[in-house]
Amino acid sequence: MDISTINVPPGGYAAGRIIYAFRFADGCAYVGITGSSNATGVSRPLARLATHLRKSGNTYSILVTHQDLANRGFKFSYSTLPADVAPLAEAVEQQCREILRKDTVRLLNGRETHVVSIPSERQQAVLSLAHAFAEHVRSLSL
Repeated sequence: MDISTINVPPGGYAAGRIIYAFRFADGCAYVGITGSSNATGVSRPLARLATHLRKSGNTYSILVTHQDLANRGFKFSYSTLPADVAPLAEAVEQQCREILRKDTVRLLNGRETHVVSIPSERQQAVLSLAHAFAEHVRSLSL
């Protein structure tokens, strides 16, 4: 008998912009943020996971699109972005993905369509968060 347990850390229902990642058993990953889609809004971390789990048919979801990977297991991680950096969530997400690509992590995200500019006075904060989250994603394994 296979028994699975899902541990939910504190903050699963906290409000705010989040960066999240799926890491699959084969080592590939998907990195996203809330508030980037016209219909999903700024959902709480566990609501974002539920959204991905319930999407079906032609509705895009990384889990539906890659069911073969999802069925082999995955980990879901998230972090609420500090309020002062939340307006730069797209920049944190893009930098995190760029770091992972340079580290040869295969991402299921599509190619970047544009470069998100970072105000010079916020670059250190954005890069620090992006590196921290990328390091966390790299460390996930099944």
